[in-house]
Amino acid sequence: MENYIGDLEALRNHLKLEQLTLIGHSWGGMLAMEYVAKNPKNVKNLILLKPGRTSQEVSFLIFRTNIQMRLHAEIPGKRRYWIV
Repeated sequence: MENYIGDLEALRNHLKLEQLTLIGHSWGGMLAMEYVAKNPKNVKNLILLKPGRTSQEVSFLIFRTNIQMRLHAEIPGKRRYWIV
């Protein structure tokens, strides 16, 4: 998994993208969730289509990131975020 996450990050850097929009289906959804859990600032949108299960650690990191982004969204004058 770490190699695949590294590949996604290398691709983002190669394309000189500040943020990615990730769409993951099945195993790709698991990879997308792992990537966003470790690199939340590098992901603009995350779209999951019947993703596989994540580890408990990744589930917690996604939950924590979701809460942090929602708190950030409540700060006046800051960009708004929606995670579904």
